[in-house]
Amino acid sequence: MLEDITEYVNHFNYWDQIKKFLEDNHEIYNLNTPINDERLFKFLKNSSANLGKDKTTFQKFIKALFIDHTHTTKRKNILKLCFALNLSSIELANQFLMNYMSEKELSSRNLEEFVILCALNCQLSWSDVISILDTHKQLIDQQPLAPTDKVNEIDHQTRKIYENYILHINSLQDLEEALNIKELQCSFSRTRNKHYLALLDDVIFDVGDTFGDLEELSDELDCYTIQSYYNNMFEMHSLDGDIGDNFLTQEEINQLIPLFPDVFMNYGLFADLVSRRRSLDVPSGTYLLHLLLTIDTQDTDLTTSKGFIDEYLNHYLNNAGFPSLNTSKGFDKLVIDTYDETLKESLSTDTNDDIRQKLLFKLREYLKMYCKQF
Repeated sequence: MLEDITEYVNHFNYWDQIKKFLEDNHEIYNLNTPINDERLFKFLKNSSANLGKDKTTFQKFIKALFIDHTHTTKRKNILKLCFALNLSSIELANQFLMNYMSEKELSSRNLEEFVILCALNCQLSWSDVISILDTHKQLIDQQPLAPTDKVNEIDHQTRKIYENYILHINSLQDLEEALNIKELQCSFSRTRNKHYLALLDDVIFDVGDTFGDLEELSDELDCYTIQSYYNNMFEMHSLDGDIGDNFLTQEEINQLIPLFPDVFMNYGLFADLVSRRRSLDVPSGTYLLHLLLTIDTQDTDLTTSKGFIDEYLNHYLNNAGFPSLNTSKGFDKLVIDTYDETLKESLSTDTNDDIRQKLLFKLREYLKMYCKQF
């Protein structure tokens, strides 16, 4: 039994994760370790010089984090931090975002993030990024919600764009010229197709003319209504059947949404996500939940942490552009600790499927405990 379940609903500790990144890379920054909070605050404040007109707002963000290490922040502030820290490559920036900040990788299918990728690759400043985004505001606003059919059909289109354009952009002028290429403009969209396809590409939805009158699961087991798929996922059934009678109720899901906003969502939001009626990204926690419910016990070793956490969960999270599990993040930590507890209590005769069922049952029990306590 996990002793204090309240720790799992704490907000993400950005401050400690920034500190950890700098300590892990202290040689790059000429810093002595360990780094205390006062030194970190001074270092970050002094690192804002290359942010141009955003220097003041960035310093306010850093001060807010210094006062409250779990202060809620926007992705844009984390991206500014990449430039304040002078991250010198796309690889290092994505490592910082995914492994430390628990943020999604930068997406070359989104015009704003394409510009950021190019700026990092040829070491432009944040001020350059803002100038380019201001210049091309109309193009940004005209991005479709979803990629074109051509991009949908080619799973490696992102890599093609990356190789053909980003790696060949070596200056601000190169970037400006690239943004005027019609072929490239057609590939941009507001939503990250890679994340969307990872969650929903293998799901067949039976969608009627309206969303108000949806039937339950259809006769064909591989065809779902949006409502039935939503119920299966967020009530935490495994999609191929499960044991137990402790599935989450709609009332409990509603209670969990503010506690784990990166995991649970209401039906209306999920329907908008599936139908692409507005610009929404798949939350990383929702995809993690999907992975937990669709474990192939024939191909996944649940008897070792390496087999389950690294080779299954982290592998598929990273392949879809999501961050690895991070123990500073509430639901991630809950999954890891529940899995460890499940292993300790498992029998030597337990199969992968036995462990899967016990893990899901125990995880649902803890989530129900949250609902009673908060």
